[in-house]
Amino acid sequence: MVFFAAGTSVLGVEYFWVAFIVASILGQVNVPFLSKFVRDTAKRGKTRGVNFEEDDKSKKKRILRLLNVPHAWFTHFYVVGTTWNAYILLRCIQSKRNSIGVFSFAKAVLGDSSGELLASVLFQFHVTRRLMESLFVKVNKKKAQMHAIGYVLGLLYYVCATLSLKSSNEEKGERNADFFFASLLFFYANWKQYECHVLLRNARLQTDRRDQYAQIDSGLFSLVACPHYFFECVLYFSLCVILRFSKSSAFMFLAVCGNLSVEAKNHLIWYRHRIKGFPRRRKAMVPYLY
Repeated sequence: MVFFAAGTSVLGVEYFWVAFIVASILGQVNVPFLSKFVRDTAKRGKTRGVNFEEDDKSKKKRILRLLNVPHAWFTHFYVVGTTWNAYILLRCIQSKRNSIGVFSFAKAVLGDSSGELLASVLFQFHVTRRLMESLFVKVNKKKAQMHAIGYVLGLLYYVCATLSLKSSNEEKGERNADFFFASLLFFYANWKQYECHVLLRNARLQTDRRDQYAQIDSGLFSLVACPHYFFECVLYFSLCVILRFSKSSAFMFLAVCGNLSVEAKNHLIWYRHRIKGFPRRRKAMVPYLY
């Protein structure tokens, strides 16, 4: 595809994902200072939970306030993801002068054996859907915060994600079967993730207190604290299948799983401390495993 002409940029993206993976590993172990720093950076919303109303004059509170941005800014990630991926996709369409029509473009998407064009179209659907959810479904508590470093990394994440939709070109030929099943899995994961976000929204609306949540026991929430993270990993896995697990897409998938595993663990700890009677057997993200 046209936007993968510069191999150095793709290599830089791979380094970004490797750094993400290393940071995620640090967040799961106990390395002095580094592990705590990674876990704190990953905290957002209810898990960040810094109370600035008490002892606001202390030096530590002032520093922590500077390190936070509103959690509502999470929507910016999807604004960047939607516009950047749309721009790259438009460039690709313009490079295929004979495929601008709807039907001819659809034929070009399915006929591209590399899978890059299909992956880009699917990713455009995902980030656009998440943007709409952030605007019309998600409910943010007024004082919810996220780490400023996490915010910057999130913006870079969606720039790098689009640039990682590069296929392994070692094999050629028809790929109708794996395109179909991977796309089906992708849309299924998106739908189930949307259902999770609706349940989370309803749980937030059941209480006016900033430090309370209603417990969710329906769907996959009966097995894990963060099923929406699980389905996020599933949809990225489907993109990897379409892209033949190219190095950039595989690194992205591992980085997504690693990052969400740290955040899911933060959520699980929060639920166990704040929700009375929260099931001890409930895992963080992957049913029965993690």
